[in-house]
Amino acid sequence: MTRQSEDINVDYLLLSPSPSSSSSSSSLVSSLLGKSKSDARATVAKELRGGGGGGGGGGEKGKPTSTKSFQNGYIEYENYEDIGLSLEYSNERVDCVHVYNETKTEFTPFRGGALPFGIDFAKDTAKDVVRKLGEPTSKGGTGVQIFIVYEILGIKISFNANDWEQAGASIHSMAVWKASDEK
Repeated sequence: MTRQSEDINVDYLLLSPSPSSSSSSSSLVSSLLGKSKSDARATVAKELRGGGGGGGGGGEKGKPTSTKSFQNGYIEYENYEDIGLSLEYSNERVDCVHVYNETKTEFTPFRGGALPFGIDFAKDTAKDVVRKLGEPTSKGGTGVQIFIVYEILGIKISFNANDWEQAGASIHSMAVWKASDEK
């Protein structure tokens, strides 16, 4: 597989946190990666729902609004629809963080602070994201919901469009995982 790291806007990334760091950036979203369930719930309670983070998992303020399990419990999701957040666990650790913007789902827009790599749900379009980050590693979704992936940065961004002619499409959601160590 050919890496497209040379296509990434270097000037932009020099002003941003290192793409090779394990958290993809210093955002609260990225800080959830690798946390245990109780630590992640405490962070949600304290930082995103405005409650006390103490007491093993954040208490009621850290409780997800729904949960789902796949592959015989190997992969679990804790959904926080009221704050536009979903945590994906693998081996009891946060493996991927999903944040939602404009959706036709039960998720309200995420407004929990800065997103990785300067992505701004309120302002950025598909064209803006590519201008900021360069050409993606891959893209897809034509006919359904278009998306772009930056493997080396550990992000996937989905847009509110079903074809690539809609460059002004707003962001639907963003998934963040541990960035690839491969260059």
